This record gives sequence, structure tokens and C-alpha cells, in this order.
Amino acid sequence: ISMDNLLEAIKKMKKNIPQFEAIYVLDAKGKQITKNISKNEKFKDKGLGKSRIDRAYYYRVVREKRCVLTNPYPSLLGNTMVV
Repeated sequence: ISMDNLLEAIKKMKKNIPQFEAIYVLDAKGKQITKNISKNEKFKDKGLGKSRIDRAYYYRVVREKRCVLTNPYPSLLGNTMVV
């Protein structure tokens, strides 16, 4: 999958899920390879290069080798429940 394809998919996600907090892409090692995409200026354009390897959602994606929808969990960004 190319980065262009991922960014195109993210555009569709933004349109179809208007209440999202932040969207970003991780590489296979759990490193964030895009800045946060967010409507909230507090979260927007942050996170590039940050390791997410310690997050449960990362481990689940690696284990299942596919995109997953998580159970709700408290966001470290906005302290709200997110999936």
C-alpha cells in the first residue's frame, strides 16, 4: 500500500466519520509516520515520529494483520472515550 493510497483512504474516513479526534498512520514498528489529522487545533499536526508500540491497538493490529475496531478506551489526547 502506498502512502498516497493511505492518505486517500484517510480523506474518505474524515468524510464518513465526522466526529473523529485524530487520525494518523503507523509503520510496522509502531512509529507514527504522519502528523495527526484532526479538526481540533490542539491535536492537529502533532505526533510525527512518536512511538505507539506500547499501545494495545498496535499489538492487536500486528497480531491480527488487519485493521481493527477497538473497544472504547480513554484517549491520551483529549481524555475522552475513543475507538
